[in-house]
Amino acid sequence: MKNKPVVVCGQCNNESISFFSLGDGKPFVCPSCFLTTIHTRKLLQWLEKARKCGQGGYDPFNNGNGYCFSIELLKNELSEREHIPNKQEAKKIRQQKTKR
Repeated sequence: MKNKPVVVCGQCNNESISFFSLGDGKPFVCPSCFLTTIHTRKLLQWLEKARKCGQGGYDPFNNGNGYCFSIELLKNELSEREHIPNKQEAKKIRQQKTKR
Protein backbone atom coordinates (compact mmCIF):
# COMPACT_ATOMS: atom_id res chain seq x y z
CA MET A 1 0.00 0.00 0.00
CA LYS A 2 1.41 3.38 -0.99
CA ASN A 3 1.84 6.10 1.58
CA LYS A 4 -0.11 9.19 0.71
CA PRO A 5 1.88 12.42 0.64
CA VAL A 6 1.40 14.76 3.56
CA VAL A 7 0.38 18.25 2.51
CA VAL A 8 0.27 21.37 4.66
CA CYS A 9 -3.08 23.14 4.62
CA GLY A 10 -2.94 26.59 3.06
CA GLN A 11 -5.38 28.03 5.63
CA CYS A 12 -4.74 26.43 9.02
CA ASN A 13 -1.18 25.15 8.39
CA ASN A 14 -2.08 21.68 9.70
CA GLU A 15 -0.70 18.63 7.95
CA SER A 16 -3.17 16.33 6.22
CA ILE A 17 -3.00 13.31 3.95
CA SER A 18 -6.34 14.33 2.42
CA PHE A 19 -6.45 17.63 0.65
CA PHE A 20 -8.60 19.60 -1.76
CA SER A 21 -7.73 22.22 -4.31
CA LEU A 22 -9.89 25.34 -4.33
CA GLY A 23 -8.78 25.99 -7.91
CA ASP A 24 -7.44 29.13 -9.53
CA GLY A 25 -3.94 28.52 -8.18
CA LYS A 26 -5.07 28.71 -4.55
CA PRO A 27 -3.27 26.48 -2.02
CA PHE A 28 -4.47 23.02 -1.05
CA VAL A 29 -6.65 22.85 2.05
CA CYS A 30 -7.54 20.12 4.55
CA PRO A 31 -11.10 18.68 4.63
CA SER A 32 -12.26 20.80 7.58
CA CYS A 33 -11.06 24.02 5.92
CA PHE A 34 -12.62 22.90 2.64
CA LEU A 35 -16.02 22.60 4.33
CA THR A 36 -15.85 26.26 5.35
CA THR A 37 -16.01 27.19 1.65
CA ILE A 38 -19.19 25.19 0.97
CA HIS A 39 -22.63 26.82 1.13
CA THR A 40 -24.71 25.89 4.20
CA ARG A 41 -27.61 24.41 2.23
CA LYS A 42 -25.17 22.17 0.32
CA LEU A 43 -23.70 20.96 3.64
CA LEU A 44 -27.21 20.15 4.85
CA GLN A 45 -27.79 18.11 1.68
CA TRP A 46 -24.51 16.25 2.21
CA LEU A 47 -25.43 15.55 5.85
CA GLU A 48 -28.80 14.13 4.80
CA LYS A 49 -27.15 11.92 2.16
CA ALA A 50 -24.51 10.77 4.66
CA ARG A 51 -27.25 9.71 7.07
CA LYS A 52 -29.12 7.85 4.31
CA CYS A 53 -25.92 6.15 3.15
CA GLY A 54 -25.50 4.49 6.53
CA GLN A 55 -21.73 4.14 6.18
CA GLY A 56 -20.92 7.02 8.50
CA GLY A 57 -19.81 9.35 5.73
CA TYR A 58 -20.51 10.72 2.29
CA ASP A 59 -18.34 11.23 -0.78
CA PRO A 60 -19.98 14.16 -2.60
CA PHE A 61 -17.61 13.92 -5.56
CA ASN A 62 -18.12 10.20 -6.33
CA ASN A 63 -14.69 10.12 -7.88
CA GLY A 64 -13.48 7.04 -6.05
CA ASN A 65 -10.69 8.80 -4.20
CA GLY A 66 -11.91 7.08 -1.05
CA TYR A 67 -12.48 10.22 0.99
CA CYS A 68 -15.81 10.62 2.72
CA PHE A 69 -16.88 13.52 4.90
CA SER A 70 -17.98 11.99 8.19
CA ILE A 71 -21.32 12.88 9.73
CA GLU A 72 -19.46 14.26 12.74
CA LEU A 73 -17.31 16.58 10.60
CA LEU A 74 -20.36 17.87 8.72
CA LYS A 75 -22.29 18.44 11.97
CA ASN A 76 -19.35 20.29 13.52
CA GLU A 77 -19.13 22.66 10.57
CA LEU A 78 -22.89 23.23 10.55
CA SER A 79 -22.92 23.96 14.28
CA GLU A 80 -20.65 26.97 13.66
CA ARG A 81 -23.04 28.52 11.14
CA GLU A 82 -26.20 30.52 11.60
CA HIS A 83 -29.60 28.82 11.47
CA ILE A 84 -31.35 28.49 8.12
CA PRO A 85 -35.13 28.55 8.51
CA ASN A 86 -37.09 25.61 7.17
CA LYS A 87 -40.13 26.05 4.94
CA GLN A 88 -42.61 26.69 7.77
CA GLU A 89 -40.26 29.07 9.60
CA ALA A 90 -39.57 31.02 6.41
CA LYS A 91 -43.30 31.34 5.71
CA LYS A 92 -43.90 32.68 9.23
CA ILE A 93 -41.05 35.22 8.85
CA ARG A 94 -42.45 36.44 5.51
CA GLN A 95 -45.94 36.81 6.98
CA GLN A 96 -44.59 38.80 9.91
CA LYS A 97 -42.71 41.13 7.55
CA THR A 98 -45.85 41.88 5.53
CA LYS A 99 -47.83 42.74 8.68
CA ARG A 100 -45.45 45.60 9.52
